[in-house]
Amino acid sequence: MSSELAMAVKQICDEKGIPMDSVIETIEAALAAAFRKDFGNRLQNIKVHFNLESGGFDVYDIKTVVTDELAEEAERKKEEAAAAAEAAEAAGTPPPAPAEIPQGEDEEDDTPKYNTKTMIPLTEAKEKFPDI
Repeated sequence: MSSELAMAVKQICDEKGIPMDSVIETIEAALAAAFRKDFGNRLQNIKVHFNLESGGFDVYDIKTVVTDELAEEAERKKEEAAAAAEAAEAAGTPPPAPAEIPQGEDEEDDTPKYNTKTMIPLTEAKEKFPDI
């Protein structure tokens, strides 16, 4: 037995010629955006699994566990940039521009970049989830 929600979505899909998967993906994206706005923050990588039959959904903050060194290197670079900006401000000069990547070399750089939205350091992950 289908729920009223499932029947309504199916009717809209049939009338507009939209695939059901596309509508469900859109609903999941809207729920994730609403969750980030009302309960989370913009640094969360929210993924929602929507159950059309029950109208329920599960919300996950997806993270990739990375080495502590990668996170420490990113934090060190951030601190260096902040110190350089403070020094420039104290001297009355404009802050230095971020380092530019020479053209053609950006595809060859295989060094992973730390992203706080999608990555978590190993030690922090072990604190949150001891069984990891």
